[in-house]
Amino acid sequence: MQQQTVSVKTHDLSRHALDWAVAKCLGKDLAQLTDFSPSYNWCQAGPIIEEAYISIGFARYAPLDSAVWDAIIPHKNSYILEYGSTPLVAAMRAYVSCKLGNMVEVPEELL
Repeated sequence: MQQQTVSVKTHDLSRHALDWAVAKCLGKDLAQLTDFSPSYNWCQAGPIIEEAYISIGFARYAPLDSAVWDAIIPHKNSYILEYGSTPLVAAMRAYVSCKLGNMVEVPEELL
């Protein structure tokens, strides 16, 4: 049976879908993701943040109804900016956006 996928905007990814997308960016075996949770585990996210030069800060200019943190990552000759409810959510969204773009196909069961 073929796995159903759903197209999701990167800035809407959260929890398991966000962790799955980060794993995809890293080339991890997507069928073996049991303890991979960089969207809330600093030990797992830290090396990604450091390697990708992600800058995290308090989002003073973010929409008030959704986010309080932002993350900026260098990309080509510009930057990618993403927001999140936590520093790690913002950082991992920025990482996924940089690697996979603004839309990501994720397994439906992760949403």
